[in-house]
Amino acid sequence: MISEANETGQRATALAHLTDTHAAFHRLLAEIGAGDWERPISGSAWNVREQVCHVANNMAFLYRNELLRTLKGKDAFKPPPFILNFANVLITRRGAKKSKAEAAALYDAGHAQYLAAIDTIRDDQWQRGAKNVLGEYRTVATCFAHLAEHFADHEGQIRSALSH
Repeated sequence: MISEANETGQRATALAHLTDTHAAFHRLLAEIGAGDWERPISGSAWNVREQVCHVANNMAFLYRNELLRTLKGKDAFKPPPFILNFANVLITRRGAKKSKAEAAALYDAGHAQYLAAIDTIRDDQWQRGAKNVLGEYRTVATCFAHLAEHFADHEGQIRSALSH
């Protein structure tokens, strides 16, 4: 069993990932002007609005479909890549009909679910793992790290679009 000090560190790290990413998401939203929402993302078929809404949708989706499943140690069904990619585009495009305020509310709702979950995760669960829909193995601890990594990837793309 991993030491209690390490588990406390994982809980603190997970909380830091959530808190820092939440603040960064809202800072980014505040920097997006009215004329920026439809700017294209270089090298992507998506625009700023779609990227922001993708990040917000993902926050809520990953709680239900990754963290809760990983806590149970259950691998996700791994669909063929063309189905997964099609579903991602469909969900993003459909979900991207939101305003900035709606995207912020969706992100905040997912964020609140993760915050509430942190205190319910037992020390022996942080290293429990399962494969996600991409077939990648994640532990409960790395589910939280992934949220920050996913946001950072898209934040860079969005900032690049805003700077042009």
